[in-house]
Amino acid sequence: MKLSEAIRRGCKVKPVQCHGQYYGAGDAACALGAACSGAGFNIAFDLITVTLISQWPFLWPVQYIGTTALAFAVTIADMNDELHYTREEIADFVEMHGE
Repeated sequence: MKLSEAIRRGCKVKPVQCHGQYYGAGDAACALGAACSGAGFNIAFDLITVTLISQWPFLWPVQYIGTTALAFAVTIADMNDELHYTREEIADFVEMHGE
């Protein structure tokens, strides 16, 4: 499953967006937490990063944006946590990059 599709599905499973953590109270998740939920992973918090890497390995290799080196996962987290994009907007961004 593509990451963008998993995020969109996860928005239905976890309809409330949270910031600064994978999962918040009740039905809250950030974009990456929503991806895990949307892909059907029911995992302990300490295994989320391992699950993300194994399912979507392109998230962690460093990408260069201008002169700045970032992992794609960090870009997604920043869009969610710092820039407050909606998870649907983040899914569109991810899809635009082929995932």
